[in-house]
Amino acid sequence: MKYNNILIDLCDYYHRSFAIKQKEISDGRTLLNETVILTIKQVLNLKKNYLEDNGTLWVLVDNPTSKIRNRRQLDPSYKANRIKESDPFYRGLDYTFIILSKYDSNINCVRIKALEADDLVKPIIDEFIPNQKNLLASADMDWARCMSENTHWLSRSGIHTQGSFKERYKFIPNENTVTLYKSIQGDTSDNIPAIKGINEQTTLNIIENYFDVYDIFESIKRKDKKSELLSDYTKKHLIENKDRLILNHQLIYFNYVSKQEISSAIIKGQFNETALKIFYEQLNFPVSFDKRIKIKKPTIDDVFSFDNIKRK
Repeated sequence: MKYNNILIDLCDYYHRSFAIKQKEISDGRTLLNETVILTIKQVLNLKKNYLEDNGTLWVLVDNPTSKIRNRRQLDPSYKANRIKESDPFYRGLDYTFIILSKYDSNINCVRIKALEADDLVKPIIDEFIPNQKNLLASADMDWARCMSENTHWLSRSGIHTQGSFKERYKFIPNENTVTLYKSIQGDTSDNIPAIKGINEQTTLNIIENYFDVYDIFESIKRKDKKSELLSDYTKKHLIENKDRLILNHQLIYFNYVSKQEISSAIIKGQFNETALKIFYEQLNFPVSFDKRIKIKKPTIDDVFSFDNIKRK
């Protein structure tokens, strides 16, 4: 199946490529180069295999080294379990992002400081590509919050529709159900703890009857019919962990970003032979990697020409 749009989590694919190459290569410079090359190959394979001829590949990336992290302000322990990589590692991610922005006109690249890539997915779908066939490419279940009849999710286990997601995870994905599930069950990759005493089956029962964490506590407070579906044991653990559950919800739910902010951040791709030639040469891409590039050693003048630098 082909899609009008593919929204890709570039950080996820870059980290995945690094993990693969790290097992094979010990030299730091070669490891950086090979990680960039493999990431570009994976992205272009997605484009080739799943994107309509006139479709758009949206390359979304957060800034892993930014000191302004909205979620860290809520909880300093958020993602504190992540291994901090070297500066060259993150520079390679920057190189990958720039190369894709210079690759062709079917690619849009978006990065907004202080926001994570998955924060951009919903507003892009809602404001820029509504009612189109979309594929979300990320191993992070946060991306599944934006699934719909027309929007599918490509995880490590393959492409999921809402129906196949329900078969695997036992609930229909949307922004509220996925957020509520992860608020209770936690997310080890982001260092978000699970609520103790609430097992997965109980969580699924809660998702079936409640909109979000606030709905749970309002229901318990009112002692309405929905609250009667919860055992005293479950209510006790929910109430005891109220602050943590609400904090989890705030960490997992989308950070707001306006259409205007995204519009100003979109880098519309355009094939730039000179820029690509420079990057390919410096990162030791195979000569045959991009047949559009004429074999010619770049000069120092080329370095200053591809971004049209002007001086007064």
